[in-house]
Amino acid sequence: MTAPSSNFADKLRSYRALNGKHGRMSQEQLAALLGLSVDAISKYERSLSYIRGDLEHLLIERLGWTRDEVVACRQDWENRSSGTHASYRVLREHEVAQEYGSIEFADAAVQALELASAHEFPDGFSACDPIWAEILEDGAMSGVYVMVGDELAAHISLIFLDEDLEARFRECRLVEAEFSLGTLRRPVLPGDYFGYCAGVYIAHEHQKSALHLLNGFVKVLEDLVNREVYLKDLAAIAASPIGHQLCKDLSFQFIGPHFNAIGLEFWRLAGENIPNSLFARRSPVLKKAYADRFEIT
Repeated sequence: MTAPSSNFADKLRSYRALNGKHGRMSQEQLAALLGLSVDAISKYERSLSYIRGDLEHLLIERLGWTRDEVVACRQDWENRSSGTHASYRVLREHEVAQEYGSIEFADAAVQALELASAHEFPDGFSACDPIWAEILEDGAMSGVYVMVGDELAAHISLIFLDEDLEARFRECRLVEAEFSLGTLRRPVLPGDYFGYCAGVYIAHEHQKSALHLLNGFVKVLEDLVNREVYLKDLAAIAASPIGHQLCKDLSFQFIGPHFNAIGLEFWRLAGENIPNSLFARRSPVLKKAYADRFEIT
């Protein structure tokens, strides 16, 4: 299986998708804008090469990228070149089912990752609860699976809650084991939805997979906005110090502790704040789409 594309390749393709005069910008147009050859642009977008260091300033001056974005692309490329990320593969549900024969493999892999974490989750908040197998089988969950061989290194999932569950979350009274297929929304039509990160797991020995997990989740959000599906809120519950730090790093706002489960923290990222979040810094598509949606200048 091919390795995940580089951050640089993803950002170039996203830029072309958003900046054509009559739709998508062509590789020829981007090459002319940067003063480079079409062959160079093609190699960049296929993750076969990276722009020379003395030309990086063109990304800032002509494409409007920030210095932090350029540095992140360079670091990602250097890590790929050194083999740091070479063993990681990012899969979605349908790819897991195709490669491993059934979607049940994904459910079992997440349970195994949780059990190996040595962190005891409160009752009602475990990947081993039967409802997750039902949700996965029903197709009501969008997930990212970072694999190392046949081992799951990291995972994040996204579901959409109905108004009752949304209210319970805002009151810090949500219990995952009480979910049912009837209380989840399916983003079939364009609109604003209340998103919930149902599980974020990163194996202790695979902390470096976090970048792949982030990039995979950004692509999930990009797929949604391409269908005009937006998050009015992205919610999460932190159950460990790592979860707490992730929520802070992703610009989530702390709501409060769970009403009776010790150690659980409720966090949310409002849709209008997504343009200034780490997700948008890694994706011009998300930055523009959410800024337009919430009329942010």
